[in-house]
Amino acid sequence: MPRRRRARRNSTPPTSDDDPTPPVMLTEEEQEKAINDLKLEDERINAQFKIFLTTVSVALTAWFMATAYYTAMAWTKQYYIPLTWIQLKTAHPLLSCESSVVALQIALYSLYKESFSIPYLVACSALFIFQFWLCAFGESPFERIWWTLPALLLGFNVYSGYFINVQKVRWSELEARQYKLKGA
Repeated sequence: MPRRRRARRNSTPPTSDDDPTPPVMLTEEEQEKAINDLKLEDERINAQFKIFLTTVSVALTAWFMATAYYTAMAWTKQYYIPLTWIQLKTAHPLLSCESSVVALQIALYSLYKESFSIPYLVACSALFIFQFWLCAFGESPFERIWWTLPALLLGFNVYSGYFINVQKVRWSELEARQYKLKGA
């Protein structure tokens, strides 16, 4: 007995690249409104993202500054993360804390920097590598993550700041490419 196959019913017809319908052309006012709406939405999302990264950077800076203070005041060789009872072991605890604070402050500055020069990026890369060198002295995986956290945040903030500034250039290119009907 032959099998019956069910016919597949598509609610929408398949689309192809050879579709003869022309693209919809927008008027100049519609173009300006669409570009401005997209630009405002992009600026709002970027502002929220910057506020989040700023909050994380400031909170971690305060935490590492407190760690540096307790490390400098410690009479023993046991160094704890403030407000926790987690002991950190590193060959240079005060240097690790101070370089972490510097990395976090540069990360915070990178979010609001307008342009990125080659010497600035080289300096950020050197600090990034130095932070990873300091984390090599950690004994447990948690200690390594703790000491590399500022370096990772530095790299992420530099990349985010660069990407946000590149987007501003792309918006200006889009505005320059829109066609003008009124002058024609």
